[in-house]
Amino acid sequence: MYEFKLPQSVTISSCDELLSKAIEAKSNDVKVELDSSAVDIIDTAGVQFIYSLCADVNQVTHVNISEVVKDAMSRLGLTAV
Repeated sequence: MYEFKLPQSVTISSCDELLSKAIEAKSNDVKVELDSSAVDIIDTAGVQFIYSLCADVNQVTHVNISEVVKDAMSRLGLTAV
């Protein structure tokens, strides 16, 4: 299991750093537990990052989803990740 804990801010400026962690998770080909409980700032690029990670990595479980992430996804019409 690879634990992927998102930082407080998931925005276009943090996506490069997050991408390197995502590549590591993908290369290990293991189950990924994505924890977004600490996120209190997210922009559209951050939502796209989470959505693409969940779509691209084989076995992702999104746990502890913060209200900020839920609200941002809802505003963009995304109901399930």
